[in-house]
Amino acid sequence: MRLPWAQSFTDPLLEAEYQVAFARAWRGYYRVVSVMLPVLFGSFSPVDRLIAPDVFPLLFSIRVAVVVFLAACIPFYFLARLEEVYERHLQKLLLAEGMVAFGGLLAIGLLALGEGRLLWLQASVLGMLIAIAFVYASRMRFRYAALISIGGTLVAYGWLWTSGVRDTVLLVASVYYALMVNGLGMWIAWTLERDSREDFLRGRQLAGARQRTERLLHMVLPQQISERMRYTQGRTFAELHDDVTVVLADVTGFTPLCEGLDPMELGALLDEVFSRFDELCDRHGVLKMKTLGDGWLACAGLPDPRRDHVEAAAALALDMQLAVEEVRASTGRDISLRIGVCTGPVVAGVIGRTRYAYDIWGEAVRGATRMEQRGTPGRVRLNPETASRLGRDRVVREGDGWWLVEGSLGRADASG
Repeated sequence: MRLPWAQSFTDPLLEAEYQVAFARAWRGYYRVVSVMLPVLFGSFSPVDRLIAPDVFPLLFSIRVAVVVFLAACIPFYFLARLEEVYERHLQKLLLAEGMVAFGGLLAIGLLALGEGRLLWLQASVLGMLIAIAFVYASRMRFRYAALISIGGTLVAYGWLWTSGVRDTVLLVASVYYALMVNGLGMWIAWTLERDSREDFLRGRQLAGARQRTERLLHMVLPQQISERMRYTQGRTFAELHDDVTVVLADVTGFTPLCEGLDPMELGALLDEVFSRFDELCDRHGVLKMKTLGDGWLACAGLPDPRRDHVEAAAALALDMQLAVEEVRASTGRDISLRIGVCTGPVVAGVIGRTRYAYDIWGEAVRGATRMEQRGTPGRVRLNPETASRLGRDRVVREGDGWWLVEGSLGRADASG
């Protein structure tokens, strides 16, 4: 912030953001005030006629002018097409309304005072004090509220003095009350604005922390699952998915790689391979589950069901084999991939208390593990259910297992 009395952020963008946030938070309050203010101001017209009938036409014209101005400001608080003006310039709008209303009240009181009515003088002083209190309590910016109230007070007492009013008791008492109301009002207005700005900063910090937390949550959990965790207050859960396809891949020749490469080179190689797999998952709409050392697990049909999960998983598996071939050609490293694919039921859920993980268990996972372990480097082995759904033109039976035929699924079909 700048100087304490100024109540303004040094960053103009932050100040503008605060003004918009304040306007949105207090829209309902100011809608009520914007309607009540012209009604209340106009409702005192009969009192003018009763106390000062000889100058009533002039007083009435002042009240009408003020009411018309205040009424003309009401649409800014209600109309959607004026919403941006309201949010960006609320404080200036309040300043204009406050100056017009306070100025009209002073003019009415001082014009009637010219007729030498002591009762009217007392009523005017009381009305001015009430108006000062209202200005400070309106949550107008401190600087604007102080400008209206102190300026109006000085004008009023300057007029009284030059008009020859010499009721010492009334003047001294009214000055005392004016100073007291202004002092108390300034402290209240300054405190309210300070607290409002501090609440805004705290809310902004909390929102930033919440966004960072949600981004981290999205990085470890699927978006649908992270949203569910947020609305269930972080409670873990598990649910049955009776028809999905699991893909389990294992890098073969990993032990010789560990012996022949330093840790940085080995990490870079695995990162290259698994990063390509992640991109392929995004392309085919398959959910990556986790990396298991030199293994990699994914599932098609989670977290949202899809009819073509078998085709998507098969297309992913073939593209993964192609990706490993490209890495082998570009790096000269002797790596290959065994892939097992299994269609069936799984239980999926979020586990953990300090580190969440969305994981799967069940028949399809065990089946994919068996298919991978019994597989051949460079090929994709399928369980019978997966093979039957793909059709005989896409699979081949060799020995005791079913294998995916290379080139049997185009990329366009797989992304389906």
